[in-house]
Amino acid sequence: MRCKTKRLLRTSLVLLAASVLALAAAPAASADDPPPDLLALAIQGPGTALVGTVVVVNVMVVNLGGPFSGDYSLDVFLSLDETIGPEDTVVATFSTSLIGSLTVSTNIPPDLPPDIYRWAVRIAPVPGEEVIFNNEILGGMTEVYQVDLEFDGPAELSAACELEGAAPAPQTVYVRNTGSANGILVFTVTEYPAASWLAVTPSASFALGGGDPQPVVISFNADGLAVGEYASSLIFLNYADPLDHAIIPVTLVVGEATIDAGDLIVGEIESANDSDEALFAGVEGMRLNLGVSSYTGNVRPVVSVLTADLQLIKSWTIPHSAKQVKKSVKLPASGMFRLRIEGDGDSLGAYVVGTKRKLPAAAKPFHGKVKPDKATGLAQVTLLGLPVGEFGFCVEPTKGFSGTINLTLVRPGGQALDISSMAVPLANGGIEATGVTLEDLGAYTLVISGFGGNKEKVEVEVTPKQAPPGAATVLLP
Repeated sequence: MRCKTKRLLRTSLVLLAASVLALAAAPAASADDPPPDLLALAIQGPGTALVGTVVVVNVMVVNLGGPFSGDYSLDVFLSLDETIGPEDTVVATFSTSLIGSLTVSTNIPPDLPPDIYRWAVRIAPVPGEEVIFNNEILGGMTEVYQVDLEFDGPAELSAACELEGAAPAPQTVYVRNTGSANGILVFTVTEYPAASWLAVTPSASFALGGGDPQPVVISFNADGLAVGEYASSLIFLNYADPLDHAIIPVTLVVGEATIDAGDLIVGEIESANDSDEALFAGVEGMRLNLGVSSYTGNVRPVVSVLTADLQLIKSWTIPHSAKQVKKSVKLPASGMFRLRIEGDGDSLGAYVVGTKRKLPAAAKPFHGKVKPDKATGLAQVTLLGLPVGEFGFCVEPTKGFSGTINLTLVRPGGQALDISSMAVPLANGGIEATGVTLEDLGAYTLVISGFGGNKEKVEVEVTPKQAPPGAATVLLP
């Protein structure tokens, strides 16, 4: 009896399949045929759908009437209620001549509000079709959700280490999903360009909407790297939407740390032989003011200022105290200097050193009248400059001047700097130049020539825009 039942079932399925195929392959309509009657039998789609993605649904269409020729079209909707109305969103329009099971790709609009929708389909009537109430049908429900990648961390990542020293400490950033509750954000993290000194763990993960942010650990490895600065970027990418991403620059400095006077230095003495150093630029007569405090352990910081070639200028041993202790030193020349911090004896702990600068008069604006040297016929004005700053000049003749003013700017190394492209002649015979970039550190000399006699004078105004003081917090490795 079981076998007979199976045979009957197989026979019924074969007859049903043959009927559908016969309807699909029916000959062209004749005058005696009944009108076509397309029936939307079913629509089935996934139970969840992410905005901005393509989703596949299955639609079953049969023809209960006579044959017809050509294509017909149908629309797939997402409906918020039990009907299909003009307010519902069309996610696909599909044209075909096939009858039966259809596979339709739908586009979930990126701006569709997250909500619970129902799949729906409506078939456009074909020529001659009279019964159209069965051309549409509602299907199952789907939850449309949204994911939104949000990077939770600094706009830039940076680390520093000494050559052949310990690797910088790993840094942790976070990725949040600020989209729909329980929506799953799948994201990847990619280095661009690829960097052997950079590692990301994990390089792919997910975050739930409304859930905890997902940590991403950034590690650095300076093994085999020469002294210098290395740069790359990390691209945090929403896997479902490439336009949803964050690009974070990453920098690794290998070698000696550098600071600008004005920076706040934070570090820690971790062993008896540990010391931290940073290079800074200064000009002759500049006063470096320091404020030193210690806030963990028992460290008594020994703070020293040295020349770049390690000649000691000044050193202080500071008591362990959270209260800032102030010290000051006047730099003997223009150049690069070292600021070194050690622990006195076996004292260990964390410290903070605030730095400030006071520039000498020779690095500040000058305004006055000058006349040429009797032997050379040249007048000179010398000012001190820090790299990355700018100079502006204005030289004008005084009453009785009979010559033609010419300017030359001599760099600290003795080379003349061409300022002709920045020099503008004035109506009174003077010359003005602005925005002259300082590439070196030290004394710049403005040489003025073209005097008609040794008793003639010119009025000179020099306005240096020195490199601004530092304002960063520097972590010494």
